[in-house]
Amino acid sequence: MFGSVRFALAQIVVLTHLWPELLGIWAGTYAVFCFFIVSGYLMARTLDRGYTAPGGTRRFFVNRALRIYPPYLAVLLLAVVLGYFAADDVHSLNPRMRLPSNALHWASNLLIFGLHQAQRAVTLVPPAWSIDLELWLYLAIGLVLRRRTGAVVAFTALGAAFAVHCLITEAPFVRRYATLPAAMLPFGVGALVYHCRSLIDRYLGSSWHLAAATVLFLANALIPALFRSYGPTAGFYASVVLGAYLLAVFSRLHPRSVPACFSNLDLKLGALSYPIFLCHWNVGVIVIASGLAFKLGSELFLWSLPGVWLLAYAIHVGVERPLERLRDRIRGRPREELAGSTTAAPRLAAP
Repeated sequence: MFGSVRFALAQIVVLTHLWPELLGIWAGTYAVFCFFIVSGYLMARTLDRGYTAPGGTRRFFVNRALRIYPPYLAVLLLAVVLGYFAADDVHSLNPRMRLPSNALHWASNLLIFGLHQAQRAVTLVPPAWSIDLELWLYLAIGLVLRRRTGAVVAFTALGAAFAVHCLITEAPFVRRYATLPAAMLPFGVGALVYHCRSLIDRYLGSSWHLAAATVLFLANALIPALFRSYGPTAGFYASVVLGAYLLAVFSRLHPRSVPACFSNLDLKLGALSYPIFLCHWNVGVIVIASGLAFKLGSELFLWSLPGVWLLAYAIHVGVERPLERLRDRIRGRPREELAGSTTAAPRLAAP
């Protein structure tokens, strides 16, 4: 039951990017780190429940590529078109959004790798820097961490040590947020939530935890709008703890424990989260080029939101859905299905 969580996180990112004066930037940064937490959990669960046969690592990476690249390349193509025909509007909305000027920048934009480093100053799909980090984290969990709980603990500890080092040395926020060592902490925390699921079942069984986790995470995201100094330090790392709490609570919700209508809605919302995350800046450019809004703010957000949802749905139906059968064949059946269990992981959670 992570679809609604991922959809809500994507909406927070869209809101903070297109209407930044409403909440400031911190809610969006918290949402991105929470995406890393969810990803760490799902990848740990996926590798534990499947890809155990010979060639499993290779199949895992192929399926990850089929999940990440086709929607990204579709949005990249739209961004190239906008970069040629609406360059001024693109630049006015986000100065980093411009056509690459050399082969290296084009290669980074096509392959994603490298966009979290200096090259990300030139990017056609601004959120791609975080996808770059995700790809490196997939390599880490696929090749090294896998089902090794001790390795996950050490990996998370290294991420925590890097965070402490950055705080002691007063490193710039971007180093604590948009670098691979920084992303190790939330990704590792998410994987640990999966490996500690027996403890979660024991201590988070009460229904009130669902409301508490949601309220606390949202409250933490809203506090920086009132107290700016809270955002980049205490609030930022509190978001990792509260994001893990939120994930742990939602991980106990099985689709069969909620009404079918809510379970189906959760799946549909989750399917839109990645395309929404990718395309919202480009939809904002279209809105500005159409003259419906002229700058970041409420008008841009409100005019863009329906277009973001429609384009995300089109990407899901036209790009992602046709690949589902191929990805199912590559993935194979999860361990529960092979054992004849009725608790197989839902499609949303599998890569």
